[in-house]
Amino acid sequence: MRRRRRLERAQALAEAQAALEAGCPEREAAAVAGVARSTLRDWRSECSVGAAPAALAAFAKTPEGVEWLHALEIAAHFVITLLAGGGVRLVCRFLELSGLAQIVGASYGAQQKLNAALDVAVLRQTYETAEQARE
Repeated sequence: MRRRRRLERAQALAEAQAALEAGCPEREAAAVAGVARSTLRDWRSECSVGAAPAALAAFAKTPEGVEWLHALEIAAHFVITLLAGGGVRLVCRFLELSGLAQIVGASYGAQQKLNAALDVAVLRQTYETAEQARE
């Protein structure tokens, strides 16, 4: 069983929803999305998101919402860890206090992994910029 990333899931759900709105049966909509019918049913079921408003939770399930959440997470990491010199725990705290922890993975492990990837990306960009200036 393959675990889909949040953006892949949102895109598949949007495709299935479009097929359902066009009048396709649920089984056909699931096939269009490339998932099992039971998976589609699970994804479409409303889950509790705690303190997050229902509209925000619905937006977070769309491809645009997922991309926006990723951008917000990256911005929080960039400002808190790279510009302000804080740590990953402060990013986790920000996500908790803002209510976004109900929607995104706010555990230390998840955020540390994202922060490590951001560090590598920033170092790579800095290196490439320095190499271009040297040429």
